[in-house]
Order: sequence, then structure tokens, then C-alpha cells
Amino acid sequence: MLASRVRGPFRRERIFALVSVVLVVGLLGATLAREQVEARVEALLDENWRGAYDILVTSAENDFGGDTDGFVEANFVSMAGESAIAADDLESIRAIDGVEVAAPIGFVGLLRGVSTTPTLEVADDPAAGVSDIEDGALLARITSTLVRDEPGGTVEVSRSRGHVYLSAREDVGEPGQADYLESAAGEPHGFSPMITDKGYLVPLGMLPEFGSGVIAVDAEAEQQLLGGAEFLDALRSVPENRTAGAAEEILESIDADRYLVQSLDIRVAMDDPELSGQDVVPLVVNSSPLGAASALRIEVEIELAEDAALESPPGSGRLRELTEDSAFSAWRAWSEDVSDLVVPFSTPTLSFTWPESVNADPEEWAASAPATQLQPALVGRPAYRAHEVPEPLDQTPGFVVEPQGAVGPDGLIDRQSEHGIDSDVGLSQAYRLPREVDGDGFDGAFPGPVGTFSEDDLVVDDTSVSYVPMGAYDPARTRLIKGPDGDAADQQVVANLSGLDFITGQPGAFTDLEGGAALRGHTPIDAIRVRVGNVDGYTAAAYAEVTDVAAQITELGLTATVVAGSSPQPVAIYVPDYHVDGDGAAVSDLGWVTQDWTTLGATISVRDAMTGIQRWLLFVGLGAAMAAALIAALLTAHSRRREVGVLQAVGWSDAQIRRKLLTRLGPGVALVLTGSLVTFMSRGGDGAVRVSAVSVAIAAVLALFVSVRFSFSLRLWRRGWRSRPLMSAADLALRRVLRAPFATSAQLTGFAVLGASAAGVVGAFVAARHRAGATRLAGAVLDETLLGSVLLGAVGCFSAGCMAVLARRSLVDSRSADQDVLERIGISRASIRAVDTWENVIIGGAAVIVTTAVAIGVSAATAVGFGGPLAAAAVVAAVLALMSSPVGQARGGR
Repeated sequence: MLASRVRGPFRRERIFALVSVVLVVGLLGATLAREQVEARVEALLDENWRGAYDILVTSAENDFGGDTDGFVEANFVSMAGESAIAADDLESIRAIDGVEVAAPIGFVGLLRGVSTTPTLEVADDPAAGVSDIEDGALLARITSTLVRDEPGGTVEVSRSRGHVYLSAREDVGEPGQADYLESAAGEPHGFSPMITDKGYLVPLGMLPEFGSGVIAVDAEAEQQLLGGAEFLDALRSVPENRTAGAAEEILESIDADRYLVQSLDIRVAMDDPELSGQDVVPLVVNSSPLGAASALRIEVEIELAEDAALESPPGSGRLRELTEDSAFSAWRAWSEDVSDLVVPFSTPTLSFTWPESVNADPEEWAASAPATQLQPALVGRPAYRAHEVPEPLDQTPGFVVEPQGAVGPDGLIDRQSEHGIDSDVGLSQAYRLPREVDGDGFDGAFPGPVGTFSEDDLVVDDTSVSYVPMGAYDPARTRLIKGPDGDAADQQVVANLSGLDFITGQPGAFTDLEGGAALRGHTPIDAIRVRVGNVDGYTAAAYAEVTDVAAQITELGLTATVVAGSSPQPVAIYVPDYHVDGDGAAVSDLGWVTQDWTTLGATISVRDAMTGIQRWLLFVGLGAAMAAALIAALLTAHSRRREVGVLQAVGWSDAQIRRKLLTRLGPGVALVLTGSLVTFMSRGGDGAVRVSAVSVAIAAVLALFVSVRFSFSLRLWRRGWRSRPLMSAADLALRRVLRAPFATSAQLTGFAVLGASAAGVVGAFVAARHRAGATRLAGAVLDETLLGSVLLGAVGCFSAGCMAVLARRSLVDSRSADQDVLERIGISRASIRAVDTWENVIIGGAAVIVTTAVAIGVSAATAVGFGGPLAAAAVVAAVLALMSSPVGQARGGR
């Protein structure tokens, strides 16, 4: 009768109920967190999976990315081929159903400024009684150096040096007479003075013939592709009849003040029957091809002879002998900005006045303007080969660019030494070579500069995560990050002026396809960028639409590379033999630089990586929670063993005890089953969540079985222990731990599960980062979903941690009677607390060792490094701190 009136005999059921709550919260929390992350991933992919175009079309022999592991360089147009795409191919592509925009682009040739000679004006006007020449005559050594200011410092581009003899005349004399001709002399030929009535014009050698590319585009299609590019409007307003005889409308578009020579040439041709039938090629000209990163200066240094015998003119035969016998000392030096030298059709100021000149009106001097020629050409693509990269770049794809030999500062091989050019200065390494092709250039057509553009007009949004290479706009941003000696660096690198650098420079001018055909003899189309219409979000149907169009283009005999779903990422490039000496021999390498190249198929990699990490985090988290729940069930059953013995002693049968346990534990299991059912039914399309829901339900039922079954058989203390005399509180704590091997093993197993889950979470992040790649899209998606992924991983770790705390709490509660016995035999409460503290230290130390070992194993299996063990140790430390707190040490009933 006494037994039948006993109510609520068990005190541990609240712990089992909390275990059930943690399981349900973990399941629902993990499901919701995963849904939020997946929704954000889908939104980001929908927004960023397409760039300005979807398909890059090149000739059949070109496979961009084929020899660079799936990467495409930024400005590829001058490397794209040999204008192998016909105009008929362009029309066939535009006729394909689904093509919204097909924007062709082609390399026409190189604009070169020729006859660029700086001059020095020396006044000597007998009629006016003025002269810059003192003491009757002078012998000067003149050095003109062209330098470029770059981010890394000043670079000498070219240098010319010569000697000049000038005499002060009493009268001008007659041109052609000996006294007229022998009043001045210079050597080499590039420094021979021009004699005029007002004085002398001393040429200062010949400057390099710098070239810049002319790009042909369809202006309307290009503007549709770029979503702007108003500077191309000038090409859309060109009249249909482009012959010089009907060029009135084109002339109205040309700035005659800026392009005087070109406008005069067209006006002359209008009235010349032999020239009026030639085409006028409309050009939109770059007004700042150097960009803001660098500038050109010419530095002039004059040295005067100190003791030369100048009583009589030396003539051309004695000048060299005279200069060899003379000593020179520095006299004057100055520099002038000549950045316009590389601007097509420009008239840079290359006339300088003798220092401290007495000439009152230097503007009357005549100066020649440099001419501009067009050389139809192609510039080859740099050759790359894969290469291992050093730390800290070891996660970056690496390549070596192959050198092709030394060239002059303008990309030409022949140096004109007769102009006084120092062949030891300005040599640069070529990483691709030009190849001349058919075409008359400006020999059969007139240039018509109908508009201009600047560096700012060329800026496209190449920082977006979905940027695809446009072909001929901003040069690839290049930074030197490690020198050839291995020292770290951080310096911008700009393209040199040869046009053959591994960096593609800005174009010099744009023309339309018809203008390109006039210069090349046929329509120059190297590549076509195709955008597919009626494609929005990133879906299987949308991607299939793009690939279907690409397949139809391939049937035309062309190469169609799908760039939709691509994204840029840094690549490391080693640049060998960058610096060369005067003999053309390599002196030193540049080192490792980085550029952003477009990675094909980035979206697929990111989607697969994010799907994988979410599933892994879900399974790891819930798996850890379920394992911890089973351990908690074992330990609560363990701690319930004494109470079961009491009930058996007062007459309760095993069946009664089991029914009472099921009554008390059943609601918690029912809660878990209900939560699992709700999750299963509401997430019908998600197989991973369904599997998780079923697993949690099975774990709850199994935990109920374990809790009931082992309440009758487990023993807290091992029998047969023969104790030696008690030495200290630590000794008693160690005995308590060792005499409960099952409880101790169960706790350590729980910590191992907790550590493994923490290491697994870290491993999942590392694996996802590696699998998603280093593209901008991967970085954006991982950064945007980091919080959700951390929460998803934390759900599992938190659930497992809660289980460990609850399991430990059940053991603390079960030892209340033990504490009473210790107090009755005279052990103070302070000593008992010391025993508890030492037990926590022993369990904690063993837990950290076991957890770290397990985490290292998991980390080694997933190649995480030390991140997994450190995370696991941190989680265990936090749980142990909670267990050692007053909450964790609270004793039931005391």
C-alpha cells in the first residue's frame, strides 16, 4: 500500500525533457537556418551569375581558357585571332533565335607617331643684333632623355646624345655658300642644326615611334553591351557616303583646331579627282592613352666645352675630333612634360628655347608636327604555362609568362643609331610579337578624328563579381607582390609603351567595322560577345538556353565559350627576364604579379560548394546532437539506478517502474516525434531535411529505450574496489572518477562528439571555401551567407554542448547522498567543494585531450589544419566553464 501511494519518485525526468527540447530546437533551428542560407545563396546567384554578355565567340582555332586552366585574360582583343570571323558569320549569329546582342570587336592595327624630333631654338639674328652665342662660338654636348614617371619610380625610355658647334654670325650670308653652311655643325646626323635667318634649330635626336591599337566595333551593339559608352555616338552619326569627295558632314565633326593636319588633308582631297574617291575613316581618338598612373617627360642637359679651339669653324670633318679633345662641364638642364607624345594625331610641344635666350619672340620659329601612320597588324597572345606559386600565394593559380626577346621602347627592333640614339637605353622585353597583315592603312584612306574619349570613358565596372572580359578597355590591374628575390612587395605595374608587354594597354582609337575594313581590306572581327535574351535568374532552364545558343554558334564552325556563370579571381603570374641590358640580354626578373582573370564555370562551383556545406553542417550538427542525446540518456539512466533500487526494495515491480518511466519520459519523446513529423511534412522537397527529421525521431525513440533499459542494469560505482588510504581532495576526486568507469567514459565520449562536431564545422567551411574557389562570386556568396552558416553550424555544437551539460548535471545530482556520507564522517563542505573542483579538473583535462585528439583526426581527414582542433578546444572550454559555474554545480535538493 505504501508503494502504491508513492508519487513522482524520479527526479531526473526534467533532464530528459530538456534533452528532448534541445533535440527539437536543434532540428527546427538547423532547418530554418539552412533555409535562410539557401534562399540567400539563390538570390545572390540570380543577381550575379551573368555579366555583360553570356557567350564569347572566337575563330575555330582559338579556345580561350584551354591553355590557361579555364581562365580568360581581361583585354583579349589583340590576342583573339586573325580576324577569322567573317561578316556573314556575324549576321548568322544575330539571326539565331534568342540572341539579344551580338557585339563584334576586332584589332585593326597600330597607330604610330613618326618623325618625332624635339628641337632646340638658338637665337642668332645679325639683322636684329641679338644672339644667344657668347664669345663668338660654342661647342656643346647635348643629351635628351625621355623618361616615364611610373608608380615604381622613373624609367628611362630613350636617350639621344650629340655634339653641336654654333657660331655667332656677323651677317646671314647666302644659303648654300660655305660661310653659311660652316657657321654650324652637328654629329651624329640627328643633331645637325638647321640654319635660318633668325638662328639655329638644333634637332635633339629622334624619339621612339610609339604605337597604340585601333579597335573596330559595332558602335550600336557596343553601347548596348556596355550600357553606356556615349563616346561612341560619334561613330553612329557618320554618313553612309564616306568618300573624301562627300566629306562635308564628317568635316563638321572634326575639331579643326586640334586636328588641323587631318582636316586640311580631307579638304584638299575633296577637290582632287585622284583622292576624292578614297574613304574617310571615322575615328574616336584616345586623349589620354598613358592614363593617370604615369607621365612622359623629356629631360635636356647641355654641357659646354671649356677649352675647345674655336677660332675657326670646325666643319663636319673636324667636329668629332674636336669633341674628343675637349673637356665638357655641365651648364644647364631642364625638363618638360611631353605626355601628348603618345596621343594619336597630337602635336606635342617639342620645341625648346635656349636657356636664357635673348630672342624676344620665339613663337615666330617654325616647328614641324609629327605624322601619324597606321600599320595594319596583329599582336599575338602571351604564352603561359602553369607553375607552382610560393607562399602566401599557394592557394592562387600560378602561371609563368614566356619572354619573346628584347625590343626597343616602341616595340621596334631596329634602332636608328645615326640619330644619336643610345641603343643601351630603353630596351624592353617583349612577351608577344606583332605580325603585319594585309591592308593599306592610311595609304589608301584618310583618318577622320570625329571624336575623343578619355581614360574615364573607358572605365567599366570590372570590380563586380560577374565581370566578364570586355576585350579592349581598362588594362588589367597588375600589382607586384613578390620580387624575384622572394621579398614581399606591393606596387602597381603599368604597361610599358612597346605595345608588346604582358599587360595590354589602352586602345589608341576606335572605329566602326566599315572603317576597319577600309584600313585592313576586309572586316576585322576577332571576337563576338553574345548576350542571350529572355534569361533572368540562375535556373537550369536559363543555363540551358545559353548553352543551346552556344551550340548553334558552334555549328557555324566557330568556338563558342560560355562565360555566363563566370567570375574573376586573382591569378599569380611570374614575369621573367623583364629587365634587359643594352645588348638585349636579360638582367633580372620582375617577380610575381597578380591580375584578375575570369574563371569559367564559377557559378556552378559556388552553388555546389554551398549546397555541400549546408548539408554537411546539417548532418554534422544534428548527428552530434543525436549522439549527445544518447549519451545523456545513458548517464541519466546511470544516475537513476539508485532510485530504481529503492523502488524495488519497497515492492515496486519492474513493470511498474517501466510504466512510470514511460509515463514521465514519454511526453519528451512525443515532443521530438511531433517536431520531426512537422519538419518532415513541411519540407517535402528537401531530402536532406527529411532524412534529418527521420533520424532525430529514431534517436529520440532510441534514447527512450536506453534510458528505461539501462536504469535497471548500470552501476555508478564499481564493486570490489580496494582502497588505499585517502591522501588528499585530488586523490578522492580521482577515485570517484576511476570507480565510475562507465560514467567517465560516457562523459568523455560526449566531449569527443562535441569536439568532432566543432572540427567538422570548421572543416566544412574550409572545404567549401576551397571547392567554391577564390572568385569574387565565391567571396561574395560566402561572405553574405557567413552568419547563417555559422548559426547552422552553431546549432549542432550548441545542442551537443547542452547535452553534455545536462548529462554532467545528472551525475552531480546523483551524488547528493555521497556528499551526505562525506559530511557525516567529518569532511567539511569546503573540502567537498575542493573534491568537486578536482573532479572537474580531471574530467576537463581528459576531455580536452580526447577532444583535441579526435579533432586532429577529423582535421587531418578534411585537410583543415589547426583550425579544427582549436575550435574544438574552444567549444569544450566553454562547456567546461559552464559546468564549473554555480548552475553547472547545483545539486538537486540541497
